[in-house]
Amino acid sequence: MATQHDAALLAQLASHLRAGDDDPPLTARRVAESALEVVPEADHASITVRRGRGRFISLGSTSELAVRADEAQYALREGPCVDAIEEADFFRSGDIGADERWPAWGPEAAALGLRSLLSVQLLTQGEPMGALNFYAEQKGRFADRDVVDLAALYATHAALALTAVEQLSGLETAMTSRHTIGLAQGIFMERYGLGPDQAFALLQRMSSTTNVKLRDVAAEVVAERADAPQEAGQA
Repeated sequence: MATQHDAALLAQLASHLRAGDDDPPLTARRVAESALEVVPEADHASITVRRGRGRFISLGSTSELAVRADEAQYALREGPCVDAIEEADFFRSGDIGADERWPAWGPEAAALGLRSLLSVQLLTQGEPMGALNFYAEQKGRFADRDVVDLAALYATHAALALTAVEQLSGLETAMTSRHTIGLAQGIFMERYGLGPDQAFALLQRMSSTTNVKLRDVAAEVVAERADAPQEAGQA
């Protein structure tokens, strides 16, 4: 059960995370660093997120060792953070190297010097989006259920912070793309005497024939137009 000190710490960290930058990797690193304050038994922490079907990345971590342990799981398709995303609320082990659940990954993690782990599911709108991973260099860590519950409570705050920053980042990217495409349409309308729909159709056709994303085609058109006056002045 969370104590008053734990509740105060979580409230402070939640406020800290909400005040973070609009950069998902930077926020994820902040989440991982703050996780060590919540669970001081851990020596390393990391954030695993799922990107597309069956693909995982380490979005943030407190050490290269944690990243190596994560990446070994992705390569082997085996391990607690992969399982926590897809199968259960959390996984805990006090002796990674001898844990029969991960016969391939466990010895690799032990060879890195890791002995205990706790991997807690990160949820957004009731769906798993990733896992918060705690690693320790001594055996027998994370055995107290209160520690697990506290980590899970922090994971709720962490998931909210990560979801918010990813949504903001995606919105800003979409707005920038729409603006660039609009500029390219205007250039084509002026250059070729086209209407808005015809100019957009031309951009789409260029994207399709070159197999380049529409926003990137638009960016090239805008960049070429920006360079044109300078080149003419130098002629």
